[in-house]
Amino acid sequence: MKTTITIYTALCGILLAGCGLKAVAQVKVGSNPTQIVTGARFQVDGDNTTTTPAKLLIDATGNVGIGTAAPTAKLQVSATGTNDPVRIENLQNAATTAGTTAKTLVVDGNGVLKTKNKDNVSAVRATGTITLAQNNTVYFTDVTAAATETFDGLNEFSGHTFTAAQDGLYQVSFTVRFDQTVSAFVGVLGLNLYNVSATPNYTSSYTANIQVPPVLSGPLALSLVSSNLVKLNAGQVIQFCIQDYAAVPNQTANYIINVHRVD
Repeated sequence: MKTTITIYTALCGILLAGCGLKAVAQVKVGSNPTQIVTGARFQVDGDNTTTTPAKLLIDATGNVGIGTAAPTAKLQVSATGTNDPVRIENLQNAATTAGTTAKTLVVDGNGVLKTKNKDNVSAVRATGTITLAQNNTVYFTDVTAAATETFDGLNEFSGHTFTAAQDGLYQVSFTVRFDQTVSAFVGVLGLNLYNVSATPNYTSSYTANIQVPPVLSGPLALSLVSSNLVKLNAGQVIQFCIQDYAAVPNQTANYIINVHRVD
């Protein structure tokens, strides 16, 4: 019997010594693992250490932190190095595809996930008619009448001006169409699109011109398209205007304005 006890005791000592040589994660509740108190947080530390951020933590308010010891959201994930913080697999297609019930997932500047209505995007389409009272004179598109907006997701268009609600890269398309009706008249239609940071300081200008051929019989429909990719900061504006050259007074033109953010 004494021999059996001696062998068992020796075996336990060897096992305990072996455990001490291996790295193990520490799981504790509160600052003192031996005592659980009201409001104590649950924490899983790295292998044999408490000097690095907790691997997993639930604080007294219910916030969950992964890779951080001080979560400020209900779930905060902090990656290290080049590791991606979140990976989700086998996502299913959404059943809702249109209207305000369909949403997209976005990340704000602080890394917080939020939802956004799919129809609440930076996109503008406006159409209208303008009368160019005099040639060689720049007229904003709303000089004759206000434009008709087909859509304006973020309310960024007013009068003849698009004001960017967000920093980004914008595709801008401006189409002007008019009938040249003067026989044997040769002129040029100019279209000006201004990227304005603070009126009237123009930071850049885009101009397109089209030669008007002679008209021998009946009106000739002419179209001019200016398409540009513009980098804007929030608050910067684009103003739309039209100008013709060597034309008779009171030329009438129809226009279409399309602006949408592409990044």
